[in-house]
Amino acid sequence: MAAAIEEGFFVNGWWYESRGNRRGPVPIELLKTLLDERQISLDTLVWREDMENWERLSSLVELAQMIPAAPPPLPKARPVTAGPWRRFWARTLDTWLELVVVVLLMLVVSRMFPSVQEWFSTPTGSAFFALTMLPSAQAVDATSHVIFGNTLGKALLGLHVANRNGHPLIFSEHLERNLGMWLRGIALGFPLIGHVAMWRQANRLRQKQLASYDESGGFTVLVSPVGGVHIVGFVVVFAALALVVLTLNTMDRTMSSKADLTATASVETNSSTTGMTSPGRWKNPRSGHEVMLPLGWDVSQKSTGPARVSYEFNDALRRTRVEFGFETEERRSINDYVQEDRNRIFPSVRFGGEGEYRTIRGHAGWSSDGIPSDNRSGAAFAVIIQTPEGFWWAASVIYPPTEVDRPDARALMFDLLKTAM
Repeated sequence: MAAAIEEGFFVNGWWYESRGNRRGPVPIELLKTLLDERQISLDTLVWREDMENWERLSSLVELAQMIPAAPPPLPKARPVTAGPWRRFWARTLDTWLELVVVVLLMLVVSRMFPSVQEWFSTPTGSAFFALTMLPSAQAVDATSHVIFGNTLGKALLGLHVANRNGHPLIFSEHLERNLGMWLRGIALGFPLIGHVAMWRQANRLRQKQLASYDESGGFTVLVSPVGGVHIVGFVVVFAALALVVLTLNTMDRTMSSKADLTATASVETNSSTTGMTSPGRWKNPRSGHEVMLPLGWDVSQKSTGPARVSYEFNDALRRTRVEFGFETEERRSINDYVQEDRNRIFPSVRFGGEGEYRTIRGHAGWSSDGIPSDNRSGAAFAVIIQTPEGFWWAASVIYPPTEVDRPDARALMFDLLKTAM
């Protein structure tokens, strides 16, 4: 080595320590060469004749010129935010996937709790489910971020959501951001208004600004390069999911059409026996008077004949039932009829007492409280009225929780009795 050949040749040169041995003297230029070749370091001990002790190379002012200047830190790279179209396609795929998850969860819950399925089949339940599907999907979106670190659509297109410090969001922050997107990004999904809101947010992104809901919450959507595999994967998943959504939508429309045709045929075929003149209206075949049924209720005929006819009205959840009927009987008094036949005409009611005899709308009548014969926690109420043609009866049978359905059942029972008088 050149350094080894020149050692000892220079008077008043520099000595340096190497592996526990003294080496030198060498000129200052050779020290720099050794430093550049990493044979010595800034911590290497050096000495010269005018020095009392060995010192580290980095501590000597006259050797400072040998120490290379450290460059300033690199400028902090500005995060690259995602443009509108990449965000749109990622959000579309994620929303479709999350809606499928919501539907599957609803099906699982419906299988576990049949009463929930029956409620969802009512107009009120269907409207509630339709209104809560998108907010439920946003909750699934936040959960996906927390569990997996991202959603499938964003991951395939190289997007990830962060706060102003570049850190991932927590669950509550994802919910806050999704709520802001739902309100200000798509205007709750209202037609036309939602499109205007989406156009305004896209215009902000094209101008290199944050979406308004991201800006107010301190959030940003960052983008990183993706390869062809990611793009192909996104296209395949998007196409498959679009096919699933289209299939489910077609099946739903087909089933709805079949249900409508079945319901129409049923009304046309059975209106003469059940008394349904139109959806939600029932006519007493004997008196010709009509009554409006509560929302979601239906009617079926239980028995018929020249001397006896009875009907059963049920709510959508099959938790409340009203029994109504007529029997021709001109020879017995109401007292004898009640004592001899109340258990026969009300087999689903267990009475706790003798009841009360009274005049009802000018006719001899009887009423009594009770409970369902198959459920002691429920409630029941029965009424019998005697008219010149015979006896009319009605009973409301309510299963727990009773307070929710008692008003509708009592009102329907008395409305039905009014059609008989």
